[in-house]
Amino acid sequence: MTVPRRIAARLSLLALLAGCTSSVDGRGSLAEPSPSATPAVTAAATSSPSATPELTGAGGSTTHREALSCSGRVIAPAGAPYCYSMPAGFRDVTDQVNIGANAGTTGQHRSAVALASKDLILVVDFPLNADSDKISSQSLVDQLKMVIAQFEQQGFRFDSAVPDEVTVDGARAFGYHASTTRGDYSSDFLFVFRGRHEVEINCQYATRQADIERGCAAVRGSVQVKTER
Repeated sequence: MTVPRRIAARLSLLALLAGCTSSVDGRGSLAEPSPSATPAVTAAATSSPSATPELTGAGGSTTHREALSCSGRVIAPAGAPYCYSMPAGFRDVTDQVNIGANAGTTGQHRSAVALASKDLILVVDFPLNADSDKISSQSLVDQLKMVIAQFEQQGFRFDSAVPDEVTVDGARAFGYHASTTRGDYSSDFLFVFRGRHEVEINCQYATRQADIERGCAAVRGSVQVKTER
C-alpha cells in the first residue's frame, strides 16, 4: 500500500515556526497484515477536564487543553500531544506504515488506521518553535502554500490553494482536497494548529471513499491536541 511521502522540511512554515530543513526520500508503504492479525490498541490517554476557553494574540479566540482525555478504543502514541478514538471497522496499522529511511525526521509521533490497501487515515504531529496561536490564520495559510507546492511536486493535484478553515477540538485547522495525477487515490488533508504543535490528518481513499469519509469524520470529531506554549 502506498501513502503520500512525508514532507519533513515543511518549507517556510517550519522555517518560520521550527527551522527544520531535512527532507525524506521515497514513498511510504503499508504491509498487509495476515488475516489473523489482531489490531493493536494503545492505552487510554490521561483524563482531564474539558478544554477551557483562552484568548490569544493574532490567532484570535481559541481553546486551551491541559491534558488528553480521549475515550473508547484510543489511539495515543507514547508521548504524542494528540489522541483520538479508533473509528468502527478500522484496524490500527501504525506499526506497518513505512515512510522511508528518514521517517524520524518527518514528525515526532505518527499513527495510522486502515480499512484496505489504499484506504487509510494517517495522523502525525510536528513540533513548532513558536506559538501558532499568536500567528494569524492568513500567515499560516501563506506558509501552507509552500507545503502544498511540495505535495504537487510529488504528484498531487489540489482542488484549490485556498483551504477550508474549520475548528477541530477548539483549535484552528485548514483543510485541502487532492488527488494523485495517476488517479489511483485521493486525500483529504487537515492541518491542525494549537500552541507549539501542528497535527496533520490525512484521510486517503481509493475504493472505499464513503467508509473513509465516515472514519475521517470520526477521527476529526474525537481528536484532541494538547497545548504547549
